[in-house]
This record gives sequence, structure tokens and C-alpha cells, in this order.
Amino acid sequence: MRDGIDWAEVGAGGRFEKIVGVLLSTLNPGSRRIDGAGGDGGRDHQFHIDGQLLVWQSKYFLGRLSTGNRKRQITESLITAAALQPDHWTLVTPMVPTPEELAWFNNLQPDYPFPLAWCAGDWLEAQLAGHPQIVRHFMGANDQYVQLLRELQQEQDALVDGLPAARPRLEAIAAKVEASDPFYSVAFTIDAGQITSASLRPKYVGAELDSPITLSFNVVSGTSPADQEVRNALEAAFEWGEPATLPATHVRDFEVRAPHGLGGSFDQANITLTPEVEAVDLDLELVVWAPDGRRLATLPARLVDRSHGRSGTTVVGSDSTGIVTAKMRLDHRFLNVKLQLTYEEPPPLLPGALLPVVRFMRHATAPNRLSFGVGDAPPAAAVPIGTAALPGIDSYLEFVEGLDRIQSSTGHSFPTPAEWSSRDLLAVRRAVTLLAGGAVKVGRGPARIVMEPDAAARFQESTASAPAHRLEVDAAAPYIAQICGRDVELGPYLLCVDAETLEFTPAPPGEDVTILAHPFAGRAVEAKLGQLN
Repeated sequence: MRDGIDWAEVGAGGRFEKIVGVLLSTLNPGSRRIDGAGGDGGRDHQFHIDGQLLVWQSKYFLGRLSTGNRKRQITESLITAAALQPDHWTLVTPMVPTPEELAWFNNLQPDYPFPLAWCAGDWLEAQLAGHPQIVRHFMGANDQYVQLLRELQQEQDALVDGLPAARPRLEAIAAKVEASDPFYSVAFTIDAGQITSASLRPKYVGAELDSPITLSFNVVSGTSPADQEVRNALEAAFEWGEPATLPATHVRDFEVRAPHGLGGSFDQANITLTPEVEAVDLDLELVVWAPDGRRLATLPARLVDRSHGRSGTTVVGSDSTGIVTAKMRLDHRFLNVKLQLTYEEPPPLLPGALLPVVRFMRHATAPNRLSFGVGDAPPAAAVPIGTAALPGIDSYLEFVEGLDRIQSSTGHSFPTPAEWSSRDLLAVRRAVTLLAGGAVKVGRGPARIVMEPDAAARFQESTASAPAHRLEVDAAAPYIAQICGRDVELGPYLLCVDAETLEFTPAPPGEDVTILAHPFAGRAVEAKLGQLN
């Protein structure tokens, strides 16, 4: 077995283009090769680096350019590629050009605004020397790979030196297996001296197309709700490119056909279908409208993932908090869009950040309507919302709105508690009332007022003829709202009471006098924020 290539032995049938394509993909794992079958637009391989489009064209030329119409083939490919407006175009051949041929190629440069380059056989040999697994694969020398797999299995079965000594040998052989395949990284999980799992991951974009892994299985299904869930998941995976999990209870005769004997057959299997996901970056605006046309809530979101199935495309994203997930299905057959919204448990966020989401969740229910707009496209027409309101959403919205009002007024900031009770909601209501200038009840009385002797005497004299009196006195301490175990100081406050009778408690000369103000029947002692002048 050799690591070099006899280019004459490569022959026709596109093998040269495949060798070059796999090499370029290995050198640039984020690139995507263009299949030249049926016309390749002047490029077999293209990729983006630092915002530039780099295009490569493979030509299996062994002899001189004067043979046949080779110069015309090069110029035609170059003209076609120019329509792509690339930033660089490179010709790849197994032949090494003569000075005259290279001069002819260089004379093409003035006609094009992007640089031209020619990577010939000497460049190919140098690059492939660093990646011998590519040569071995395409020249039919995979016997070493098979032997490595055989050694791996034999080492696992023997364990002649015990587990501690066997593990390094297993790992060393596994590393050789991984390094010997040009398409996949092969990762083995080794536990207690045994290979418990093996996984394949493409080494570059499109490797799974160059060396495909196929699988087949049968799905057992009945009429139960669990069976229907499996059918729905399978349909979503194939028709819309969405992830799906099929339990072993419903999967039979599972067979994997993978490169180099890494597949197998199984009676049952748990299967997770994960789509190929493309990253997108699209703005999404969700708007809820009242039946009379009033805008009730707006929620900005961002679509970030896109996957494809046989019937259409699924695009998924969320709002900035991650609470609202938006899944859009674009049906290619009927040219319509279906939007599905799901809600997650809120993370620990300040109420100001959480409030727009909760307001949207509160209003996104029947009989309101929903519209959405993606990117710069005109928004879709509003459609009826068929879902009922979430249980407890009204109270939760009031709780979050109240917390936001309290925190913005007091400067006391803390995340919205995940757990809260009706007592916490009552405390929020009372605090909001106080901050708005209102009064709250603090007891049935009597109110206890302490005055200096002289002040108490003057007060007693002024109320002797009319004991009923509206009293407002400074409280001894600031008002504290207790919310979810936190003490939130609202500021100084007054005790207010409509007193029907006043009871002056005798005190020794020179000491403060205690006055008990008894409110009218049915009245209560109240508090409101502020201080007496």
C-alpha cells in the first residue's frame, strides 16, 4: 500500500474531482463542495473565508494543454464562474504546466477582476502527503482500516493484561481508526475495558454525502395515544425536518449501513432523529390584536435555526428571554405558513425584562387575533387565536407589573421569584396602592399615639368638645413590604384613623402620654406614605 497517487491510474468517472473535493473539504471543513454533474457553473468547490467567496475548478488533465480543446474548457469554466462574482478562482490539475502553459494561463488574468491561480500536480502531491487517508480510500487500500477495526475488537475481547493496561491500548487503536478515515471522526466510548458506544461525526461539510451512512427500521404502531405520538414525531421529522425520538418499544429490525463495517443490525433500538440545521438570523415580530383592532401586545423575537423536510421548512427561534419559542412551518406544496408558540418556565429575570413576555402571554388567547412579520417582509394578516388563557396568567401579570412598579420607585431590584403566593400578591397590591398615593388598612384599632406631656395637654383640650377627630400621625419607622421573603422599604408613612373616641392614659408627671384612638365601627386604621410638615 502506498500514500502517493499514480494519476493515470485514477482514470475517468469523476474520481479525480472527488479526490480534490475531499482534499479541499478537509483543508476547509466549513466549505461546501458543488457537484459538477450536469454543469457546475465553473466551479466544483466553493467556500467562504473572511467574507470572501473562493471558487475551485478541477480538470483531469494529464497531458499538455495543446491536447484536444483543453484551453477552451478552462476559459469556458472561467467565464461561467465569473458570473458568480467570486473573490478568487483556482484551477486544479494533476499535470504540472510548462512555462509556456503557465504564461498562457497568466495572460487570462487581465480579463477578470478577481485573482486566478493554478494548483498543479506538485501542489496536490504535497497536500495529499499530509492526508494519506484520502489516497488510501480512493485507491482501494482500505485493508489497513479493516485491520485496525479487527485489532480493536480482538483487544477488547482478550483483555490479557487486565483493565488498566487494556484501556491505553484500546484508546491508541481507536485513535488510529479515527485518523484513518477521510470522512468521519470516529469516537469510541470506553468503559471498564469495553467499547460501550461508537459515534461518527462528519469531518467537513458534505462528508456524509461523499460517504453516506444509511439506516432502515420498521415502526410498530397501534391506536393508543402513545402510538399516535410516535407517528406524529416521525411525520414531523420526515415532512418538516424536525427532531424526533422513537422509543425502542416502537422500533424493530434496525439496520445501520456505515463505512468500514461500523454498522450493524438490532432487533430493537431507541432512535433520535436530528435534522441538519442551518443557522439563520431573522427578526420576528409577534403582535396580538383585540377583536376591535386595538394592539394589545407586541413581542420581538429572533429566528435562528432552519431545517428542511419533504413537505417544507421549519424555522425555530425565541424571544430574548427564551420563554416564548416560535416554530414556523413553511409548506412548499400549498405556499402557506403555520406558526406554533410554546412557553417555558420563566428564568430569574428582573420584572421589567419579564413584563413584555407576560403581557404577550396574557393577551395571546381567544378571542384575540395574532399577526407576525419576518424580517423586512410585510406582516401576515392577523388570524384568530384558538387557545384559552393560561391558568393563573392574570394574577401572574398583576404580580409582575406590581413588582416592576415597586422596584422602579424604590430602587430595590431583584429577580422575579419563581415561587410566590396569594399573600405575596396581596403585599404587592398594597405596596402599589401606597406608591400611587392611596391608603391601606393596617388594623382595626385602636391606634396608639404617644405625645409629649405639653402636646398631649393641648391636644386633649382641643378635642374636649368634639372627641370625634381625623388623626394623621407620623409612624415611628418606615413602611416595609414583605414580598416573597424580602423586606422592601417603601419610605416613611402616616397612621390615619377616623377616631370616634380618644382615650388618654394617665402618665407620671414629665413622661410621654399614650393616647388610644378608637375608630368608628366598621372603620379601620390606615397607612399612607408621607410625613407631617
